[in-house]
Amino acid sequence: MAKSVKEKNQLDCNKRAREKYLKEKTTSVCIRFMQNTEADLLEYLNSMPNKAGYIKSLIRADMKRN
Repeated sequence: MAKSVKEKNQLDCNKRAREKYLKEKTTSVCIRFMQNTEADLLEYLNSMPNKAGYIKSLIRADMKRN
């Protein structure tokens, strides 16, 4: 079923609002893994159901130690 113009405009508005929020409130960090030498790290990280939460918990634990 085709969406009405009003529905499309609302979707566009929601998308713009979401993008604005993410730009203002969040930061993205990218990490690369070497396939040959760090495959075990990547495999382990991929086994985590919440990768971002896992990485954040490691950083917080490290901050407490230091």
